[in-house]
Amino acid sequence: SRNILMDPFGNMGKRNINGELLDISKQGLAFTIRITNLDNARLLLGRYIMTTILLGDEELPQLNGVIVGVRLHESRKKDFSVHVRLNEKIDDASFKRILLASAGGKRLTF
Repeated sequence: SRNILMDPFGNMGKRNINGELLDISKQGLAFTIRITNLDNARLLLGRYIMTTILLGDEELPQLNGVIVGVRLHESRKKDFSVHVRLNEKIDDASFKRILLASAGGKRLTF
């Protein structure tokens, strides 16, 4: 799946961010990404983001939100966790499918 940064006017940017799902709730999610520069990590705060989660070859409905936190997750690898507050709750059907996939040991990337 994919994460696309948006500008304040809702226009899609040219930057895609690939990450691995770390945590999810109906109102937010967190994923890990590799960022080599701490200043670049700070620049993500407050940015709008559009996320699409893939379950196998199937895309779940698009999720939109704002990045509310970026913190160092694993310093050796320069992995950061990116925390997103969603504009709308994830629908029940999609949320159940995500939980079932993660309970089955699947790594959810996006």
